Amino acid sequence: MKRVVLSEKAKQEIHEVWWYWAERVSEGVAARQLDRIWAGLGVLAEQPLAGRSAEEIAPGMRVLSVGKYQIYDARRGAAILVAHVIAGERDQRQAVLGK
Repeated sequence: MKRVVLSEKAKQEIHEVWWYWAERVSEGVAARQLDRIWAGLGVLAEQPLAGRSAEEIAPGMRVLSVGKYQIYDARRGAAILVAHVIAGERDQRQAVLGK
């Protein structure tokens, strides 16, 4: 099992997911969204090559779809670095690269 490390940006994005759903629907729905994201992170720990290559965005980047969210990660030695957690309807390239 690989160690999964969240970037500060990914932590912020996960926090924003919770607030988005809590403000618009309910805290229960927000918690379920985070449960799905955490389950996806668990999949990455157990199956580091889960998802697909996202080389078109950045070298070594992979992306795993979890519900309506995309988890972007890259291998960093013995760990998996989660760089971003982004809603699927956003422009993925722009969201990941900040352009």
